[in-house]
Amino acid sequence: DIRGVIQNLPAEIIEKIQVADWRDEDAQFTGNKENTAEKVINLQLKKKYSGGIYGRAAAGYGTKDRYQGGLFANYMDGDALRFTVMGNANNTGMSDVSNDKGGNVNNTSWRNPGVRTEQRSSVNFSYDKNKKFQLNGSYSFANNDNYLQRSSFRTTYLPTAPGSSPGDSLLLQQQDNEQRSKGQQHSVHMRSKYKFSDKTILRSNLSLRQGTQTGTTNGDDLTYNADAESISFRRMSVVNNERQNTSVNLSNSFMKGFTKKGRSLLVNLNLGYNANKTEGNNYNNNIYYNTQTNNEVRNLLEENGNSFTSTAGFKYTEPIGERNSISLNYHNVYSSSSNTRNVAVANNGTYNTDTNQSRGYENINSNNKIGLAYQYSDDKLTGGLGIDAEPYSRKSLQTSGTGTDVRQNGINYFPRMFARYSFSKVSSLELGYDGGITPPSITQLQPIPDYTDSLNIFTGNPNLRPEVSNNIRLRYSKNSISKGRNMWVNLHGGWMNSKIINNTQLTGSKRTTTPVNADGNYTLGSSLNYTEPFIKKLLTGTFSVNGNVSNNVTIVNGQLQKIANYTIAPSFRLTSYSGKWYEGSLNYSYRGNKVEGAAQANNLVQSHDLAHDGTFIIPGGFRLSYYFSYMVNKGLSQGFQQQFFLANAMLDKKFNKPRGLSLRLQAFDVFNNYPTVQRNIADNYYEDVSVNRIGSYFMFSMVYKFTSFPAKKDAEGEE
Repeated sequence: DIRGVIQNLPAEIIEKIQVADWRDEDAQFTGNKENTAEKVINLQLKKKYSGGIYGRAAAGYGTKDRYQGGLFANYMDGDALRFTVMGNANNTGMSDVSNDKGGNVNNTSWRNPGVRTEQRSSVNFSYDKNKKFQLNGSYSFANNDNYLQRSSFRTTYLPTAPGSSPGDSLLLQQQDNEQRSKGQQHSVHMRSKYKFSDKTILRSNLSLRQGTQTGTTNGDDLTYNADAESISFRRMSVVNNERQNTSVNLSNSFMKGFTKKGRSLLVNLNLGYNANKTEGNNYNNNIYYNTQTNNEVRNLLEENGNSFTSTAGFKYTEPIGERNSISLNYHNVYSSSSNTRNVAVANNGTYNTDTNQSRGYENINSNNKIGLAYQYSDDKLTGGLGIDAEPYSRKSLQTSGTGTDVRQNGINYFPRMFARYSFSKVSSLELGYDGGITPPSITQLQPIPDYTDSLNIFTGNPNLRPEVSNNIRLRYSKNSISKGRNMWVNLHGGWMNSKIINNTQLTGSKRTTTPVNADGNYTLGSSLNYTEPFIKKLLTGTFSVNGNVSNNVTIVNGQLQKIANYTIAPSFRLTSYSGKWYEGSLNYSYRGNKVEGAAQANNLVQSHDLAHDGTFIIPGGFRLSYYFSYMVNKGLSQGFQQQFFLANAMLDKKFNKPRGLSLRLQAFDVFNNYPTVQRNIADNYYEDVSVNRIGSYFMFSMVYKFTSFPAKKDAEGEE
């Protein structure tokens, strides 16, 4: 939890902060400098504060029986050991443990769907003695209980038959369901690194996970006639399921450098095992109004699966002069999995095996990837070219039930190119291209119908071909930390041949889907972000805009449809950093989304969001914080709220004795006016979704921050 660490770290113990492009250890060791947008932050502590403990404890209770509490503590011995403990329990989706300035006043947990109760804890450590041997690990536990009420209205594009009116080309469906899910997960991670020398390193990682998840869903699905008022079909359903999952992963990397600068060898071996078990029962009551009939369906499900994966390979890099290098890499990926699925259907009170849904199969995949890459690097320009070839063999063998064996063999090619030119220390231009092939999954290949959802039946297609993708990116950035001025511009585009899409057959309320290959899918996008300090260290403005155009292809009732999707999202943020008596920000954002379908039905949704937050620092140790947000939506489906207003506030009192203690009174969603509404878009439909939320409540909490960093004398005796 990097936010928890940073916001609890005392500012006076920081020596310096460094920011750089992030590359993993393998890339650093081999000298791979492919473009990356990720950054790494390095916090260096002052030597005299290298050992100590700091942290925070918090507890709160509020109206509607809302509560939150937690602990964060970090210990460093000043030599080689760090030990961290974190714990949190709440039914609000947040905790005061991870925040030092009362920022929960503009916490966005109210956007999360449902009402969630959770308990989380973790213990982690690191040991680093003389930089030769490093060991770190963690154990974490999570328990959650989520109650969700979900309502949606979906509009599906249908082919327009000759002579039909536009209204005949839309399928209108409404869904209301109530879900209750509970889950637990235990996780253990261990990582070691041993340096035989500066040029010979062995690194190992071990990961263990075990979890259980149970859930119950009560659903009510409606399908409307073309008049959008009368009902043609209704399904009432109850679904219960329980899932258990266990996984073990072990990875090892051996890195060897040579006397010749730039020459390196990297060898990897990764092993993984996963086992899961699912049990459930399903009840459906289907009512057909046009024919005045109904039928009930009950079934029981039991599914067991396990998988094993191994990855072994190497990468050898050979320098050619001071600025050029060539890399050769080879990787073998082998995986095997087995799955057994048994479905029993009730008939006059007696359950019998459904031979269409019950089946067992074994999957065996083997991929051998070999690649060659060239890289050039100097002070200004870094670039490279590469190509990978990947012969593969895939087969799915039927072990029980009806079905057919599926076998595929082929070879994939992955070209790539990257270049980065640095105009100066603060500005650069990056260009990248990569292509690839994604084979279909075994589920997509298996021609076995899945009736888990009686209204959405899926059947695989053994004739699927791999997807062929092409992606190109252009990025310009200019960041002046001293002036506080930052700018970056991104342009990206991609197109895909033989994309795996849905071939959907709609019959009344039932949807039968089979994956097929199709061309004509592409996306184009751009984004810009510019930050300018109007008054240095006092007032800063940030402008950003994102735009995207995409075209998706789908097949409905045997007819090809092209769905165009346009999005534009500009925003502006004004921030005041004056820490003496006031800090605050004002933010406006707009989002426009338009979908054009082959059904000649165009849909436009617009959203305006104006938000303002601030904190007044008042004498006597008081601090008053607030957050207001006003949103207006245009174009959502009928029955969904179009305007929302959220108001949060917090009054905080910090005490000098005992030092570190503060009391807080917080109010969330004061006017109880902010439901969660979201627009989802797929290849042949769009839907508006509304879910329940916590709602308005008040919270009184106590926070205690503790710090103990005994200052040590340095080599010169300085206090």
